[in-house]
Amino acid sequence: MKMLPNRIDKYSDESLEGFLYRLAFINHRELKDLNIKYIRDYAKEKDIQYNLGKIHDLTGQSITEDQIYPYNWYLQGLTLPEWKTKLYTRCCPECLNLKQYHRAFWCLTHHTYCFEHKIYLLDQCPCCHAKINIKDVTLGKCGNCSFEYRKSNAQSTPQIEEYLSGSGEFMGVDSPFLSHSLSNMEQLILTQWLSYYLVDKTNFYNLDMSNTEKKRLAYNGYFRDIKIQFQLMTHARQLLSAWPTKLILFLQDQFANNHNKIQGFFSRFIYMITDQRLNNLLWHSYLDEVGYGGYHKFTSENIEYDNNYLQIATLKMLYNIPQEVLHKCLRKLNITLVTHPRNHRKLIHKNQISLILNEFRNAKHSFNYYSLEEVARVLDKDKLSITIICEFIGIPSRTYIGEKCYHFNTLLQQKDAFDKYATIDEFLPSSIWDSKTLINYLDRVGVKIFFKSRHRVRKYLYKKEEVICALQALSNDLEDYLPRPTVMEKLGYALLNAGQLEGFYLQGHEGTPYYLKACVEEILFLFDKMSINEVRKHRRLGISGWL
Repeated sequence: MKMLPNRIDKYSDESLEGFLYRLAFINHRELKDLNIKYIRDYAKEKDIQYNLGKIHDLTGQSITEDQIYPYNWYLQGLTLPEWKTKLYTRCCPECLNLKQYHRAFWCLTHHTYCFEHKIYLLDQCPCCHAKINIKDVTLGKCGNCSFEYRKSNAQSTPQIEEYLSGSGEFMGVDSPFLSHSLSNMEQLILTQWLSYYLVDKTNFYNLDMSNTEKKRLAYNGYFRDIKIQFQLMTHARQLLSAWPTKLILFLQDQFANNHNKIQGFFSRFIYMITDQRLNNLLWHSYLDEVGYGGYHKFTSENIEYDNNYLQIATLKMLYNIPQEVLHKCLRKLNITLVTHPRNHRKLIHKNQISLILNEFRNAKHSFNYYSLEEVARVLDKDKLSITIICEFIGIPSRTYIGEKCYHFNTLLQQKDAFDKYATIDEFLPSSIWDSKTLINYLDRVGVKIFFKSRHRVRKYLYKKEEVICALQALSNDLEDYLPRPTVMEKLGYALLNAGQLEGFYLQGHEGTPYYLKACVEEILFLFDKMSINEVRKHRRLGISGWL
């Protein structure tokens, strides 16, 4: 097709679909006559460029990829349901009254209101209730009943609840941790995901939803009632501010301080987030702040700290600032840190973060001392092993911001020691048993303790090769063991006591020991042939001989 006789300019915030409709109408044609297909879900770079090239041939205008951003939001699942297939949209009657064209952001799920006029958007015709599509908006009237949208009586939104900026961008959550850790897109996804969980996992809203509506709310952030969706978004955004205190206090009220229910909510809420980076960040933050069931520590007084301060450890992690350098920046800028009353962590006020980052980026820093976390990252070794080895060798150290830092050049000179020795903590990730069980096991099989820490109770240094060799004989298969209740049923208390079985404890499951199935079967075999006292003597002799 040749270049169209009547040409128009595309508005900067106009959707590509709306522009093509306007182009067709002004040339007295239907959209299909332009012979431009929609961008497919699986479109590649060359397909997109081909479509944009055809538009250039028709209009003489160069449309860049950043001008088709609703498509990119669609790939993230953040556009209205059926926007791609049926071009469903929302619109602002006041905007249409000023200029009649389709704004691209009206296709985005989180745009429930007009950020310029502070009124709820329309998503259906006020007269016949037909769903609005982009063609109708471009014409300015309903395709079903011809009602003019600009004549609608739209309702104003509560201004205090706004979450869109003056340019239509989603305003970040008011939490130093989330705002520095996540992009605006990630914060939006998190806010919409929490909106779904507030509806589905609490009784706060009591909304009746079909499975389809639940999926749309969960994965698109969309709800059929635009006012309720607005309430859900603002409520979720408020709860995410001062992370995690506000959300925990809300759940304490909803679940009557039932800590199991609160833990279940958090576990499912974070675990089901499909974005792995977002999932990992929130999960580590949750475990660091709450652990397992520490909800009683959270009070309304914590909100000020969680809303206005960022942990120094988090600042270091996010921007990769060495401990010694951070210490020098704080001293140079005369910044005083505060201590969180809940977890006793060092905090910096959110207004001072930019000062630290500017100083860090603009100044040339040399540093000789690495914090324990930095050493662990460089040497790829667990923190406890590093601490005990440094104590054993006598690595020079200094304290910066309340944390011990080690002279790194000396560490590198002694790198062989970090390869040769280890604490039991280094082997926990590859074992199902807790540290106490492994220490007792190593003692029974004769693995000697190479060094005992003078500052930490029951923290020992072993020769790594000896531990590896010993642990090869210890099964990590639970099928080889029986839990105590099962063993009690088989042996009874007297025979269990006579058998002198060694208990094994799982990580994170205190109080319930497991016993080797082979040892239990041996005791039953012996009991068929001798008395309980004889079993005791035999087991004592057998165990002594084994040791």
